[in-house]
Amino acid sequence: MIITNAIIGGGAGDLHLWYQLNGQQVENSNAIQTVSSENEVSTTFTQLIVEIKQGDYLEIVYSSTNSQLGLQTVVVDGQPTGAALTVTIFREPNCHN
Repeated sequence: MIITNAIIGGGAGDLHLWYQLNGQQVENSNAIQTVSSENEVSTTFTQLIVEIKQGDYLEIVYSSTNSQLGLQTVVVDGQPTGAALTVTIFREPNCHN
């Protein structure tokens, strides 16, 4: 299982985030997050269960309807800076590959 959390901001519009495995789009992996204004910051959370074999590669891809809208790091005085994108990967415990 792959879990992705993205912080989105910088402009108003829709951001699409999806996965590609070995350069091919993974079906049903697209998540769409709408940001209403340039002053808004939002998050999107996705989960994917996919078999990944030795030699495979996984990409996280995004596009947006506004060139100013994208992944954004949020900085708050006195607090640690958060990552714009975090990825967590779990291996199936019964997998022997």
